[in-house]
Amino acid sequence: LIMIGALVTLAAAHGPPRSLETVEDIVDALAPVLGGMMSRVLVSLALSGGSLAAAFVVTLASSWAVCEALGVEDKFSMDASPSSAPTFYASFVAFMLVGILVLETGVNIVQFNMLVELINGLLLPFTVCFLYLLC
Repeated sequence: LIMIGALVTLAAAHGPPRSLETVEDIVDALAPVLGGMMSRVLVSLALSGGSLAAAFVVTLASSWAVCEALGVEDKFSMDASPSSAPTFYASFVAFMLVGILVLETGVNIVQFNMLVELINGLLLPFTVCFLYLLC
């Protein structure tokens, strides 16, 4: 919700057209409307909340998919202890570490986000078709 609020506020900020290639550019674009400190807080909360939610959703879904593909653990692996579901928890930690390593390489987060959203948009029709066929 905070990210939606940040995007709506960013769209409502009137000013000269500018390039939004970094997080600092986004903060600068919001500064005329919210002020310097509030724009930093809003963008920080928006990115932190979205990142944390996405990190857990993607890594948990990937871990369940790996376990299901290997046929090693059941769908209630999250309720089990790490000793009862070692493959699930090992894949969860591995996916989190891969995500951390990708971010630590110094990629441009804004461009990386745009690439991920583009891939998401391109794959969405196939996902909807498969879900429709499963119904």
